[in-house]
Amino acid sequence: ADERPSKISEDDLLRKASYLAGASGEPERSVAFARSAVSQVDAVQDPEQAAETYRRLAIALHAVEGRHLEAVDAIEHAWRLVTDRPPTRTRAWVLAVRASTLRRVDPDGARWSAEHAIEDGRATGSGGAEADALATLGLLDGYTGDVETAKQHLTAAVRRAAAAEAYSTELRARYFLGMHNLDEGRLDEAVRYYDESVERARATGLTWSSYGLELRIVQMISKYASGDWDGAQAAAEPPGRQVSDTVLARLTAGGSFVMVGRGRLDEAERTLKELRGHWHRDMEIVMYSGYCGAALYVWRNDPDRAAGVVNDVLGWLAKAGVDWHLGVIRLAAWGITAQVMLAHRARLDRDPAAERAAIAEADRLLGLAEQHAEHGLPWTASLGPEARAWLITAKAEHTRLTGPGDADVWQAAVDAFSYGDVYLQALSRFHHAEALLAASDGREDAASELAAANQVAARLGAVPLAAAIADLARRSRLTVPGLIAPRDHVDPFTPRERAVLTLVAAGLTNRQVGEELYISEKTVSVHLSRIMAKLGASRRTEAVATAYERGLLEPSG
Repeated sequence: ADERPSKISEDDLLRKASYLAGASGEPERSVAFARSAVSQVDAVQDPEQAAETYRRLAIALHAVEGRHLEAVDAIEHAWRLVTDRPPTRTRAWVLAVRASTLRRVDPDGARWSAEHAIEDGRATGSGGAEADALATLGLLDGYTGDVETAKQHLTAAVRRAAAAEAYSTELRARYFLGMHNLDEGRLDEAVRYYDESVERARATGLTWSSYGLELRIVQMISKYASGDWDGAQAAAEPPGRQVSDTVLARLTAGGSFVMVGRGRLDEAERTLKELRGHWHRDMEIVMYSGYCGAALYVWRNDPDRAAGVVNDVLGWLAKAGVDWHLGVIRLAAWGITAQVMLAHRARLDRDPAAERAAIAEADRLLGLAEQHAEHGLPWTASLGPEARAWLITAKAEHTRLTGPGDADVWQAAVDAFSYGDVYLQALSRFHHAEALLAASDGREDAASELAAANQVAARLGAVPLAAAIADLARRSRLTVPGLIAPRDHVDPFTPRERAVLTLVAAGLTNRQVGEELYISEKTVSVHLSRIMAKLGASRRTEAVATAYERGLLEPSG
C-alpha cells in the first residue's frame, strides 16, 4: 500500500485487477477481485465510484455460468446509486451494462436502458457506452424479428466501439453480428468474419477475454462445419499459459467434434468422461458433450449408451431451465438415431416390447424437436437453416424406425445441409443411399450419393463415415465410382503439435522451436508434454523415435 500512487485507491486497483483477470481467461478470479472491490467501496462518500465498482462486479458475474441473477442485483445496485444524477460517463456505462444484463429477463427495461445509455454516452462523449448500448439494441431487435435493424445496430456498434477503443465492446458486437451470417446459412462468410474477429481479439490483447473466447469457439465450430477440420483443431488449441478450467473445458469440448469425426474414439471417450465433471461450468460444454458423445456411441454401435448421453443432457437442460432450441433439435435427432438402432436390434432379437419402447421414445423425441422448432434462435427470432436441417434430419431418422427410411425425406435433408455443412450433408447422403437401395431402380443414384459422400469423408479424414460407406457398398455389391479410402491412419497430433514434433526431430531445442513458430519456450514444453503423453514416451528423444517407428514422422532429406 505504501508504494501505491497517491491518486489510486484500493478500489481502483481491485477493479483493474478484475478487468485484467477477465481479459486473461480467468473469469472466476475476475469475480473474486470485483467482490473485494465492492467490500472496499463507500457509496455514501462517492456514489459514482461505488456505481463503477458494482458495474464491474456485474460484468464479471455476467461472464460466469449461473451468476446471472447476481449480475442483475449488482447492476441494479449501481443504477440506484446514479439514477437521480445528471449524465456522466459512469451513468452512461451503468445504463449500458444494465441494458445488456436485463435483455433476457426484461426486454422492455433493457431497451429503455440502452436508449438512455446512448443519450448519456453522446452527451458525455462516452463512445464505449454508446457502442455497448447499440449492440444490445441489435440483440433486442433480433428477438422481435427485425433482423435488418439488428444488423444495422450491431454494425454501428462495431464501428463506434473501434473508434472509442472500447475493444471488449467491439468484440461483443462482432460476435453477435457474425452469428447472423452463421444462422442465415452464409457459412463461408461467417468463417471469414470470425477469422478476422479472432485476429482482432489477438491484436487488442483480448484473445482469452469473455468475447475473445466466444469468438474463438464459434470460429472453431464454423470451420468444422465448413470442412476445415485442421483449422477447427488448431482453433481448439489451449494457450500455453494458465487460464481457468472453464476456458480449457470449453476449448476441449469444441475440439471433440474433430476427434469423433476422424475416428479417434478412444481419445474422445476419455475426453468426454473428463468433461462430464465440468458440465456445471458452462452449458456449451454440456451441449457439445451431448452431440459428440451421442455420435461417438452411434459409431461404436452402442445405441444404449448413445441414448443415455442424449437423455442425460436433456435432463440437465430441463433441470437448469435452459431453452436451447437448436441444441435440443440436434440432440433429439441423435437420440432418434439411437432408438432406430435399438428398434432394429429388438426386431433381430424378436423382442416386440423393446421395439415398441424404442418407437415410443423416438416419437417423443421427434415431438420434442418439433416443439422447439416453433421457437426462433435467440438473436434472430427465426429458426435458421441449420436448425431446419436438423429438424428434417430428425424426421428422416424417424422414417428408419421400421425400414430403410424414406428416400424423399433424406433427399430433403441432403438439400437442407447445402448451405455449407459438408460433413453433415455427406452423412445425409449416406443415409439417402441406404434408402435408395431399397427401391428397385435406385442403385445408380445410390452409387452416386455414396461417391459424393466418400469424397468428402476422404478429404476430411472422416474414418467412421468412410468405413460405413465402404461397408454399405460391399454389402450391396455396388460399384461406387471414385471410392477411395481416407488416409491410412488418423493423425493423433494437432497441427501445432505436429509442427513442434517435426522441429524437435530436426534437432532444435525448445527455445529454437519457439523462435521458429513464434511461441514461447514454455508453450513448446506444454506441446511436447502432450506429444509424449500421446506416444507413451518419457523423453523427447524417445518420442521422436516412437513417432518414426509408428510411421507418424517421415525421415527428412
